[in-house]
Amino acid sequence: KLTKKAPECKGPRTPAPKRTNGNSKDSTNAQHGYEIEDTHTGTVAKTGVSGQPLNKNGTSKRANAQANKWNKEPGNEGRYKPHVKKEVPEGEGARQKILDWEKENAAKLREKGELDPARHIKP
Repeated sequence: KLTKKAPECKGPRTPAPKRTNGNSKDSTNAQHGYEIEDTHTGTVAKTGVSGQPLNKNGTSKRANAQANKWNKEPGNEGRYKPHVKKEVPEGEGARQKILDWEKENAAKLREKGELDPARHIKP
């Protein structure tokens, strides 16, 4: 059995660079915006954003999870269908761009009488 002793570090320890939280407005991660359609009414129940990578088939993990949860409620089987509507590539200002899209999209949908207040809270 061979065991090696780790070499001793010499000199001052340099801290790892601070990582920006993915939900921070300063995040540079790729982002996407989605809508969850209420297929019973033909309206959008919720709009949202996520910094998680899209699934291989182009769907949103975040939107799918929300729609799947709502579809498990009694009487709602298959009612809610998620759609990716906007993609922002990684880079400077990516999170802020998708947050701006979400705010504008929510305002537009509210103006049309859409967005279920029980499902979509803010913005």
